[in-house]
Order: sequence, then structure tokens, then C-alpha cells
Amino acid sequence: MVKYELATPIEFDGQEYKSIELKRPKGRHLRDLGGDQSLGAMIMVAVKATGLPRKFFEDLDGYDYVKVGEIYNNFLEIGPRIGNSDSQS
Repeated sequence: MVKYELATPIEFDGQEYKSIELKRPKGRHLRDLGGDQSLGAMIMVAVKATGLPRKFFEDLDGYDYVKVGEIYNNFLEIGPRIGNSDSQS
């Protein structure tokens, strides 16, 4: 999990958000991606993984929107790998 401090806090549904907790995605959050790692696809993963509505992310400042997408893209690129070429059998 990553606690992301918003560069520009927002008010959404009567609550002020200064940060959001971005949870690592599960397989069920990635099921419909089909290999798409575009910004829009990563925001949809954020919607599924955080439980926050799509409108919440659409209301973020552009900088924060892009950063959240980058964080989810990084979760997929730096996560645990299957098969380690350094391991010895």
C-alpha cells in the first residue's frame, strides 16, 4: 500500500481528502485490462482497488490524476516476479 499525499487536496462528497491510500491491485482488479497499461486503464484499476468512485479520480487535479496512474503502473512493473534468473536449483 502507498499513502499518496495529494498535491492539491479536494473535497468530494462532503469530505476533504489530503491523501489517499492506494492498495496493490489483486488479479480481480486487473482482469479486464487485456494488457492495457494506459493512464485511463490504471485509473480504472485504482477505482477497483481503492473502492473510491471513478468520479473521485476524475475530480483530482491533473497532476494528482497522472501520479495515481503512474503509481498503479509501477505496482505492475516492480511487483514480485515469477521465476528468478539468479536462483540456483
